[in-house]
Amino acid sequence: MAGWSHAVDLAHAGSLVRVLPDEGGVAVDLVIGGTRPLARTPWADEVVPADVRAPDEPAWVARWRGGWQPCLPSTGHPDSGDPGQSFHGAASQARWTPVDRSADQVLLEWADGSGLVARRRWVLAEHSLGVRGELVNRSSSPRAVAVAEHLVLGDDLLGGDEVAVDAPATATLAPLDYDGRPDGAHVGWPGHPEHRWDRVGPGTPARVAALVDVRPRQVTVRAPR
Repeated sequence: MAGWSHAVDLAHAGSLVRVLPDEGGVAVDLVIGGTRPLARTPWADEVVPADVRAPDEPAWVARWRGGWQPCLPSTGHPDSGDPGQSFHGAASQARWTPVDRSADQVLLEWADGSGLVARRRWVLAEHSLGVRGELVNRSSSPRAVAVAEHLVLGDDLLGGDEVAVDAPATATLAPLDYDGRPDGAHVGWPGHPEHRWDRVGPGTPARVAALVDVRPRQVTVRAPR
């Protein structure tokens, strides 16, 4: 496939995943049960990786193939007062180093040069892809960090169907604006019936919210297919 950087391909009992260490360690192509559940951008084959951090959303999106990647040590728009930040965090599209791998696992490492070290282990199973991560500050100074898993589901899984979103009944919804800032009072899951947070379809408008007090920390998306 044109434009791929050095890829790590994992396989387990018919499941396959391609990880790109040079592009944030992203899991970019996942096949489970014959389905590709992760989103893929229309420009995925035209992406040109860059060593320069993405300063804003358009630059980041232009280098984004889709899939599942980490956002760290910051998320969202960079803090204008911190020249070391980038959109969605410096590590999200940076080069990670493979330090260990087998047929169905790979361990990647990234460091920012100031004592912050991140490790991520992708683990592929017959019916799932999992990731285990750690972030360690090896410097003598405190660091403020934010971490997010940037996982986008695609049409192969969702199609044009309405899907159900299940979360623990104890969870509450915290409405956010597009940049992830608070945008209203918390409400109990699944929110007002007109907002349909637990039912999502092609007609659902784009919106952002945080789930708070999720115990156990599990959210399930169920699609007819």
